[in-house]
Amino acid sequence: VDGILTESLDQMGPFRAVGERDIAPMLDFEAEKQKLGCTDDVSCLSEVAGAFGADYVVSATLTNADGVYLLQLSLLDIAKASVIARERRTSDSKAAMLDVSATAVEALVRPLLEARSGSLSVRVSEEGATIKIDRRVVGTSPLAVLPLPAGVHSVDVEKVGFIVASRDVQVM
Repeated sequence: VDGILTESLDQMGPFRAVGERDIAPMLDFEAEKQKLGCTDDVSCLSEVAGAFGADYVVSATLTNADGVYLLQLSLLDIAKASVIARERRTSDSKAAMLDVSATAVEALVRPLLEARSGSLSVRVSEEGATIKIDRRVVGTSPLAVLPLPAGVHSVDVEKVGFIVASRDVQVM
């Protein structure tokens, strides 16, 4: 799960994610906690992340209870040493959990992305095509430039008699 979460964050653009798998070779986490005198996981993560220059930390737990997988995510603000967002997702299989984990990460960091924004221009050769951003209809072509929060967005262009055009775009 750690690799999937860091990869998802890296693909969103404004983040440079470092996961436990990245840190593990550099330090023994338990030994570092003892050196720092940490008494709880949030303060320990804050101390270690601060040492790496991170502003935020994503903490994840994955449990399996009777064949149902539960992913719980927390977004920690290092400066405040507090949890600022939480997400949870369930799945009936490992394969499905891989899919839902990416959307869970996107939902978790959405407040951070909304603080940053950009714009998207969609050019379509056929007038009257329906344009969807993140599966929501935003208009028909031709369409004015759209302001969007930073991050990855799905763009779909549909018109009867034509093949649906779909693409993920990065807004920064």
